[in-house]
Amino acid sequence: MITLQNIKSYLVEKGITSDISKCAVQLSSSQGVNSLFRVQTENGNFVVKVFKESLLKSYPSALERFSCEKLAIRYLDLLLDQRITAPVVFFDETENVMCMPDLGIANRLDQLMKSGGVDVSVFRKFGELLGEIHRKSLGNKALEVLFSNDLYQEFRMNGDKTLKRNKLTFVHNDLSLENIFVLGREKLFVLDFEGACYGDPAQDVGFFLAHLFLEYYHQSDRKVRKAILLFWKAYLRALCFNAEKLLEKNVVAHIIFSLERLLLSKECSLDELEKLRIRELVEKKKGCVRVKGMMRG
Repeated sequence: MITLQNIKSYLVEKGITSDISKCAVQLSSSQGVNSLFRVQTENGNFVVKVFKESLLKSYPSALERFSCEKLAIRYLDLLLDQRITAPVVFFDETENVMCMPDLGIANRLDQLMKSGGVDVSVFRKFGELLGEIHRKSLGNKALEVLFSNDLYQEFRMNGDKTLKRNKLTFVHNDLSLENIFVLGREKLFVLDFEGACYGDPAQDVGFFLAHLFLEYYHQSDRKVRKAILLFWKAYLRALCFNAEKLLEKNVVAHIIFSLERLLLSKECSLDELEKLRIRELVEKKKGCVRVKGMMRG
């Protein structure tokens, strides 16, 4: 297992650095299932992701998640004309480790929204890209077999039986603002594909929009409202078929479900008044109408 104590020697073995004294390592994140190291070397800055075993029996193994991420990156690189996955320096199948260039936390979409450093046209671009992914992967039985990640999908849905288990397209399954990076004006990178599956595109759209809704109620910024509209309209156009009525009901259900979960998470930064406004938004009887109104402008 790669740890903070042995990672420098490991990086020498992998050719990332030739001199331990010129290598600085910071443990950026140590969640229950992964460790994320930020590394500064004479050859550049890198992020090293170490997949670890979970204590939860209902959670996929480190090898399963590592293999899924590797497969998803390779699939998307072949699927899209414009690359959205970050370049990978190496995959280590023995240790379940991947290494990539450090894209910079300041370029993460959640950080850019906080600093006001993001152009809303980025959301149109992302809507187009996500719509293209869902359109090109629609109804592909081979992909359904390759990405039969039902265990992770069930974990993400937390056993909620009201959400449909449609198997329609390739799904990222964790499209939070923290997993999207913007370099330059509109160059987008999407990270963290370990939970990718073949499922309902409403999962991706609903989860991403739920994070934008949180930002809107936190900032009360018209730009965020505009970002929601730009993303949703661009996504629908990119699908190239009339799916708004078909998708909208399930997208709204996933938005409400995701908002309810996000409100309970430790990472939720909303104050009590903002949380109350969100709870009113997701109120079962009126929530659907309110969410639809936000999406339609």
